[in-house]
Amino acid sequence: MYKWKLVADSSCCLTREENGGEFSTPFETAPLTIKVDKTEYVDKYGLNVDEMIDHMKAYNKPCSTSCPSVSEYVKCFEDAENILCITISSNLSGSYNSALQARNMVLEEHPERNIYILDSKSTAGDMILMLRYADELISKGTDFKELCAKMEEQVKDTRILFSLACFDNLINAGRMGKITGMIASALKIRPIATNSPKGTIEVIEKPRGEKKAIEKMVELMGRYKDMENRSVIIINCRNEDGSLTLKKAIEKAYRVKSVEIIKGTGLVAYYSDVGSLLLSF
Repeated sequence: MYKWKLVADSSCCLTREENGGEFSTPFETAPLTIKVDKTEYVDKYGLNVDEMIDHMKAYNKPCSTSCPSVSEYVKCFEDAENILCITISSNLSGSYNSALQARNMVLEEHPERNIYILDSKSTAGDMILMLRYADELISKGTDFKELCAKMEEQVKDTRILFSLACFDNLINAGRMGKITGMIASALKIRPIATNSPKGTIEVIEKPRGEKKAIEKMVELMGRYKDMENRSVIIINCRNEDGSLTLKKAIEKAYRVKSVEIIKGTGLVAYYSDVGSLLLSF
């Protein structure tokens, strides 16, 4: 039985097998699932994201996703006294509600345990920053109640910006109208969106081309926050060159602590599509 444990759904783009060693606290993810035609891709360690994307492009019809099941979360919650679980925004997925149901089931059997479900109001790199902050607090001996309060404040402090180059998946998933997507693609518009305080997606800029999108993203960072000594995460889907360009632009503009580039895993790649850039700070 662990004293503490960190849990997240797989939209955080981390896995226990590949990234668990970076945390002092035991860490585990509950996978979401992407269904393409009759094939289910479970978003966990070992998933071939490129194969999944290629299948989606070849299929070119609406696909679907499903959040982690309640039983998946129950398995994650059974072996620790104190658990912090961070999920993708509850306005984007049912993952948060699945985690709440699992929490209630475990506490019925073990009322002495502490399980807190944190709605990140975001996804991807924001969740990584939250997990790292939680791990740091736990390592310092922060008690459970104080940890939960600090993490709620961290949700308000963390920001994501993302820019998409391709809209096929959003159109096929019913998240964007086909005509709107076609116009955006034809005009080479690279919309920049962010997460609202409620965890919904808000488009805030509509630059044309990746170069202008990167310039605008870097500018927006300074508008939102003092970037001095901030940790920054860039997540991309088949856009390593764009990520490197964005990284260099950030390092030139601000005295940040670090800029880390991570390849998007299943769910993030599914929604953001080829050429995407997701920026968390």
